[in-house]
Amino acid sequence: MKIYPGHILGQSWLAWSYYYAGNLDKAIEYLEFVAKNTRTADDVHDLASIYMAKGLYQKAEDVCRSFLQDVEDNGDVRHHLFLAYLCRRKFDLALAEAEKLYLLGPSWKSDKGIVLFCRDDFAGAEKILVEPDWEGALPLARGKINEIIGLSQRDLEKSKGDKGKEGDAYAGLAWALEKNGLYEKAYQAFAQYLTLSAECRKSAGESGLPYLPSQQKSDLFTKGRIQAEMKSFDEARKTAEELKSLIKKGINTKELRWYEYILGLIELGKKNYRQAADLFSGACGHLDFVYYNGDASQPQHALYFDALARALYASGDLEKARKTFEKITLLTIGRLFHGDIYTKAYYMLAKIAEQQGDKVRARENYRKFLDLWKDADPGLPEVPDGKARLAALEK
Repeated sequence: MKIYPGHILGQSWLAWSYYYAGNLDKAIEYLEFVAKNTRTADDVHDLASIYMAKGLYQKAEDVCRSFLQDVEDNGDVRHHLFLAYLCRRKFDLALAEAEKLYLLGPSWKSDKGIVLFCRDDFAGAEKILVEPDWEGALPLARGKINEIIGLSQRDLEKSKGDKGKEGDAYAGLAWALEKNGLYEKAYQAFAQYLTLSAECRKSAGESGLPYLPSQQKSDLFTKGRIQAEMKSFDEARKTAEELKSLIKKGINTKELRWYEYILGLIELGKKNYRQAADLFSGACGHLDFVYYNGDASQPQHALYFDALARALYASGDLEKARKTFEKITLLTIGRLFHGDIYTKAYYMLAKIAEQQGDKVRARENYRKFLDLWKDADPGLPEVPDGKARLAALEK
């Protein structure tokens, strides 16, 4: 860039370098220059993505609409317009864009299903969201957590004979078991994933991908999280410190949210609720705004907000807990892969309303929760408790 200050490709790569370093303002500055001078679909939807990560949803809408009106119709740009609408809960506008996307090609059909999912129309969404990436999302939202374990075990059986796919299947199984509260088994499955992944890298040698820091950090976050949930606090803290050390070698300080989250779980497990809430609050503060880049492991806003809300509730700060649980119910993309957290937020809001003496709101939230989990797995304690509490409130 020093030699060729106006070099478009250089500006673009510099923007993305700033993005991965966590500096969204600089990334936007350079991408705005690129998009203005090229007016290509790729540059426009890249800029819209980073606008959304910064919370500038209106700007994302404007740049996408301008391109679609003045340059050409393009699926990627229209998809980002759809995402901007969805993040702001403009469901009718998002649905209209989803319908237009479907006409551009069936590869865009999932967008309509996402809108229906975010409107709690699970039956409608289920007819559309049939790809493997979506198999676990709908059962979680409905409280059918055993179903995602079954799906993961099926994927594991199908992957036998291919270490790479088998390792990925074990990672999926670990996630499903963790969601079901089976932390010991989840840890065992995740250990299998780590072993198989290491064996794959070793057998590939120089021709394969190295164990990149981004993957190392993701793996350490999952490992430390499960250790904390198992109440193996010393091991979890050791993993957290290893993760922190790796993060410190980079320059994106927002990644410290993973470290803070694990420490928060440790303090929550030790019943140090105020300390846990402070740590989770710091972790939430390191989140970008909600947007979706196509990675099923992101975004994780529901996970972080839920941890903070639970710590606040346990500390006795009902009002802050209420506001945080409400944030979860207002998420769209930020809770796609955490439907269980979304649904249980209504249960917690009902309990809080009940404790605050607001019987009307308590009844509304219990009914909402029980409707969403009307077909939930037997044995989930929230369902019979919610039914009993609602019955008592309706007397």
